[in-house]
Amino acid sequence: MEEERVTLFELLTSPKFRKMSDAALSDFIDSDEGLSYDDWETIPGEYSEDKAKTLRKVWEQEQSEYPKRMLVWDNNEDNAEERIVVGEITVGKPDYQFYTVRLESADRFNDGKKYDTEPFKYAKELPVKPETIELTMDEIADKFGVDVKTLKIKKC
Repeated sequence: MEEERVTLFELLTSPKFRKMSDAALSDFIDSDEGLSYDDWETIPGEYSEDKAKTLRKVWEQEQSEYPKRMLVWDNNEDNAEERIVVGEITVGKPDYQFYTVRLESADRFNDGKKYDTEPFKYAKELPVKPETIELTMDEIADKFGVDVKTLKIKKC
């Protein structure tokens, strides 16, 4: 029985692979335990050395961006749900490029314990909730330089 090979997501998110030199990463990609065949094709580059350099560029770009909470969905944005996006595959043209952790699994993820990921096609920033500002009539009167007794506030 053939051993299970590493997925592109595992390769992109595991600290073990990030610590490898380009030469060691290239050798790993070519090995029997290396990258799955489907994922091999998604990474630009003809040879494993080129693919290793591409992966290194992706790691450098994404180092500070993830993880973060985002809205994710597949085919219908109306069904978007909040998840923790732990990584994005930006090489090649993957069908599902955003890898997520459920909010309920955040503690496991944050503690460095094993967690399940689920891929999604699309992601966007969470909407910014407007901040409520409370003001007194005196504060408004001072701001506009009027006497508070002459101030009348109407609703929009």
